[in-house]
Amino acid sequence: MLRDAGFNRIKAYREARYHATGARGFHKSRVESDFDLIALKDWRARIAELTEKGDSRMKSVHAALVEFKSKKDESLKIWERLYRSKGAKS
Repeated sequence: MLRDAGFNRIKAYREARYHATGARGFHKSRVESDFDLIALKDWRARIAELTEKGDSRMKSVHAALVEFKSKKDESLKIWERLYRSKGAKS
């Protein structure tokens, strides 16, 4: 979204990292041999399963992350509007 608003690759990364919900994964080419690799779709399915079957703590953490993502998306849209309005004034 920031790239679409005109931020260059580095600036978009630096701005977006403050809104990240967790640690970033690594590409499999950067992981040494003693680690199990899990496909992203399998990881997401497992998280969904844990959320459905989990106790109230897991469900409350999931709800907080969903709310955080919503706020993050809202925040990025505000950044985009600010960037575009700044560009229009230049």
